[in-house]
Amino acid sequence: MQEKEVIIIGGGAAGLAAAVACQQKGIEDILIIERGDYLGGILQQCIHDGFGLEKFHTSLAGPEYAQRYIDQVVDIEGNGRLSGISIAQLGKRRGIIPGSKRKIACDTLLLSVGLIPENELSREAGIVLDNITGGPQVDERGQTSVSGIFACGNVLQVHDIVDNVSLEAEYIVEGVAEFLERKFTKEQEVKIELGEGLRYLVPQTLIRLKDTIFSFRVNQPGEKKILVFNDGKRVIKKKFLRRVNPAEMIRIKLSSSELEEIKTLKVRLV
Repeated sequence: MQEKEVIIIGGGAAGLAAAVACQQKGIEDILIIERGDYLGGILQQCIHDGFGLEKFHTSLAGPEYAQRYIDQVVDIEGNGRLSGISIAQLGKRRGIIPGSKRKIACDTLLLSVGLIPENELSREAGIVLDNITGGPQVDERGQTSVSGIFACGNVLQVHDIVDNVSLEAEYIVEGVAEFLERKFTKEQEVKIELGEGLRYLVPQTLIRLKDTIFSFRVNQPGEKKILVFNDGKRVIKKKFLRRVNPAEMIRIKLSSSELEEIKTLKVRLV
């Protein structure tokens, strides 16, 4: 049976970005599992440019954006330490090819599959899913309710732009690296309460009060709104938003100093 430190399911933008970020963290023993015939996912079909302005600071076509990561990923190989998963080859109708099933031992599984979240694997693993996003509920570093399984990209929440997918994957890999180094400790558990004006918020839970990026969508369009983070009656942070729209994801970062000593966290739009 093969052994890998990290297995990434999905070879699209998030999966490739996560693999590169893992390598940069010193994690070499990685396996990317992609059901298609090529890496890059839907990017390979997007021949228009405009990708990469935030991540690479230049305008790239979809295949060019994917290739930036593929060039860094293809040489990753290793021989290894969740306890493992089983994979199989799929036929033309997506059925399992008889005799192709094999087991791979691993320490960590990172799910990065599908523009519309495909979470059958998550359900089978017993992962708690969010009723609104359809993706897993996660903590501030993307770990799901099952220890050792992380989620990022469109399997977690549908993103507007591919740069945010890649940046989210890189951000979550910090937690993957800490988990593999046995540094990922649960200091406390703060369930985040969703207030008025918001459709959903990711992450749903905080277990360590470190710098955290919150992603959310609003319920309806509006102008001159204020996003408010509360710990009970204490206001932690306010953010003025000139315009909001349900079609646009908004990302806000709270620092560890802003989150220090909180007991509860409620987020609302007023």
